[in-house]
Amino acid sequence: MEVNYVSAMTRVLLFLLVGVLWGALYAASAYAAEETLTFSTPEKKQLYKKLTEEMRCLKCQNQNLAGSPAGLAEDLKREIFLMVEEGQSAAQITQFMVARYGDFILYKPAIKPLTLVLWIAPFVLMLIGLYSIIKLSKTRSSIAPETGSELSDAPVSIERARQLLQTSNISGEPNIVSSTDHSSTR
Repeated sequence: MEVNYVSAMTRVLLFLLVGVLWGALYAASAYAAEETLTFSTPEKKQLYKKLTEEMRCLKCQNQNLAGSPAGLAEDLKREIFLMVEEGQSAAQITQFMVARYGDFILYKPAIKPLTLVLWIAPFVLMLIGLYSIIKLSKTRSSIAPETGSELSDAPVSIERARQLLQTSNISGEPNIVSSTDHSSTR
């Protein structure tokens, strides 16, 4: 029995050791893949940081280039780095990226006829929703008084139901409904 316990513990420890080694190798390979960029001036580093934070990763679509681990983002960051080191301005780099990848690469696309829908659509949808809510509330408030008038006719409806129950019977036998008024016994 003791041999099986030692054997099982050895397997568990070996499994944990392999897991730790695999994790360490994976982390080392990820760290090695991350390229260390050296800039010639602090201004170029600042420009690079600004541009990579303002541009969207085309693969992740919800992350900027600076925070994206995707291979495509790494390629775009390297390209931006090279253009910054060549001395191109932010406007030139942005123009190049938009020409190559479209307005989607920018988190804040410029207002122009092609992107006008992106800027106006949220407000239009909000106005449509607000109009729908107001219209629905007016419709409900106009229905409410009519419902109240039906409730005032309730005693007549109960009398009519009693009359119908007395006159109709599915089995053919006479149907007798007590017509005692329960309100007077209270």
